[in-house]
Order: sequence, then C-alpha cells, then structure tokens
Amino acid sequence: MAKNKRFDQWLAQIPADIWSKITQIDELKGTRFEAFPPKFQIAITKYLNGGGNIFISGAYVGTDLFDDPKDSLSKSFAKDVLKFSLAAGHAALSGNLFSASPLFTSLNELKFNTGLNDSIYAVEAPDAINPAKGAQTIYRYSENSFSAGTAYKNDYGVVVLGFPFETIHLQEQRNELLKQIISYLTTVK
Repeated sequence: MAKNKRFDQWLAQIPADIWSKITQIDELKGTRFEAFPPKFQIAITKYLNGGGNIFISGAYVGTDLFDDPKDSLSKSFAKDVLKFSLAAGHAALSGNLFSASPLFTSLNELKFNTGLNDSIYAVEAPDAINPAKGAQTIYRYSENSFSAGTAYKNDYGVVVLGFPFETIHLQEQRNELLKQIISYLTTVK
C-alpha cells in the first residue's frame, strides 16, 4: 500500500497528549463526524435564503444527511435547501463521469481518484444524488448513469457533487470545472 508522506508528516506533528485525549474520547463515544451538524444547516439555510451561492462536494454528502432514518430535519435540509436527495451510497467504482447538462459541456468526461497512491486519497464510496425541487443533474457516473452532481439556481445557487472535487485527476479539469461552477452560480437568473 502506498503511503502519503505529507499526511504522515502532519500526523507526526500532533503531540502525544492530544492523541491520548482523542483516544479517550473515541473509546467513550466512538468517532462520528457529521458533514452538516444542525447549527451548520441553519447557517447555510440563512446564507442561501439571503441570496447566497454554495458549492459542496464529498463522498458522503448524501449518506451523511440521509443515514439516520429518524432525522427528518437533515433530509428536509438536503431536499428543500440543497435541492438533492440520496439515490445510493457506494454509487460507483471507476471514478469516471460524463456531463449530463448543456451548462457543463466543456468537460464532457472527468475522472476522480479511486486507487491508492501517494498524492491523493482514494474515493471508496461516492454518493449518487438525485436532483430535487427544481435542481438538475449535471454529471453522471459512467458505469451506471447514476446522478453524480446536481445544480440549482433560482433565488440562490447550489452545486453539489457526490464525490470529492479535489480528487479529480487532472488539475486542468479541476480548474475548468470550478470555472463552470462559479459561472453557473454567479449568473443572474
């Protein structure tokens, strides 16, 4: 297995007493990271309702919000504010994508990292996310045509990718996609 030297260097800088505290906390309650804790959901909602724009990406953007069957607030936040619903976790293996929107055609094909290497982490479980409440699919996973990204623009703008943006293989493609996203979000509707 390839090692990430930069990550190892970063880990080596963490003092032993901090590691001890992290271990104690993990042993007491386990590790659970939330991409969108309730206070963050409220802040994002207020920002967007004020006419803001947001770009979100990550392998667990959907599963984190839809994972708990009792958490109806997170599901509503995803559908009503971020304008997407979860279709599936572990949605793709290859990392290959194709454009599904005429607004994002300058990059007809993209590839994000799914293999181990020493420069970027492997995406193991990207989400398939469906557009909701006026959003549209902008990218699809090549192997199954599941929706990989959604976009919404009305009183505010949202672009959500079900995989981490930073794992797109080519810097030129990341730059071009980011330009397209910024253009989409800043165009007056």
